[in-house]
Amino acid sequence: MLRKIPWLLLTLFVLVTTAFAVPVFKANDRIVVYGDSITEQRMYSRYLQQYLYVRYPEMKLQVYNAGWGGDQASGALNRLERDVLYLKPNVVTLFFGMNDGHYQAIADATMETYRKNMEGIITALQAKGVRVVVFTPGAVDYDRQPKLKDCDYNKTLEGLGKVAIELAKKYQCAYADIHQPMVDYQTARKAENPAYCMIPDSVHPNSNGHLVMAYYMLQGMGAEAMPPLGTVDLHANTATGLRIVTNTAESVVLETIAPALTPFWFENASLDTMKKSGFLAMAGQKITLSGLPDGVYEAKVNGVVYGLITAKELADGYLFPGNLSVRGHLLHDLTMRKENNYFSAWREIRLPLQALDATKNIMTGLMAADDGFHAAIWEQATPEKLTFTLTPQPAGKQ
Repeated sequence: MLRKIPWLLLTLFVLVTTAFAVPVFKANDRIVVYGDSITEQRMYSRYLQQYLYVRYPEMKLQVYNAGWGGDQASGALNRLERDVLYLKPNVVTLFFGMNDGHYQAIADATMETYRKNMEGIITALQAKGVRVVVFTPGAVDYDRQPKLKDCDYNKTLEGLGKVAIELAKKYQCAYADIHQPMVDYQTARKAENPAYCMIPDSVHPNSNGHLVMAYYMLQGMGAEAMPPLGTVDLHANTATGLRIVTNTAESVVLETIAPALTPFWFENASLDTMKKSGFLAMAGQKITLSGLPDGVYEAKVNGVVYGLITAKELADGYLFPGNLSVRGHLLHDLTMRKENNYFSAWREIRLPLQALDATKNIMTGLMAADDGFHAAIWEQATPEKLTFTLTPQPAGKQ
């Protein structure tokens, strides 16, 4: 029980590190994810939009990544018209600060420069009617780069984050603190395993680090948790949200009454991160099933084996993860290819070849492909009915 307390506290930390009430996005919005090389990695941005696509399929959102390696808030202000307003966005997320501290100890001049440029970005966007979401910078791993510990760079990033939140409150922007949750999560995991690493070079997170960031970013954007699939009482033969297809000693088969949202897919290796960060509590699809005889059951979803679940886990409410969803996996891959297509259009064609007359025609084709990717993603995100099959396993099987 004691081992679960840090994760509970980490999940509750959302309540004081994010400003969210209702989603900041609306139907048919164009969203630009703006940042430095961590954004250019095209990882947290993929998880963000992937979740938005499956959670809000009816909104038909369009998302674009405008990350630029090495950028600071000053550079972001200078390229705002070229790389962001060009896309005519309704919403822009800001994730700057990692480079703004210059990998040095905290300094007043650094804070003020960051403040001035972030304020310039926010006011310029709001002048165009854009809704702005502010994220504090992430964190670094001192074990990977000891020199960053020498200057206590996380203290610098914390200071920059406070500036970001002050500006968000001043201009009534949605916001999320990404820094402190990352520090807390990393600290807790290292307490379990000193060799744990989610930021291999101390600056750029791996997929697990990006999942943690995306979870808090989604909270700041006001994204809602996946709705529960339903509740079943086999003793009373009653159900809400689900239909009892079969209830025998050999198997229990349930089917969603209405089409269900496409699951949020992630790599199998990230299941532990999804659970311990709290992201699975948001992205998992919950079934509460009482009345099963005690024991262990093999669970299948639409014919795919999800693993073994106990009757008690189902009675308490089980969150089905999306890591084995075929539809969710395809939607993830479409999102990745869409981001790569846009990066090619923007960074390899539009900017370096803008002097050529033919570039406009090339861009027309590439942006038409972007529209095609979005359409394919929306189609893949269309809700469908799910069937759950639970088969009792021999005693002693785990």
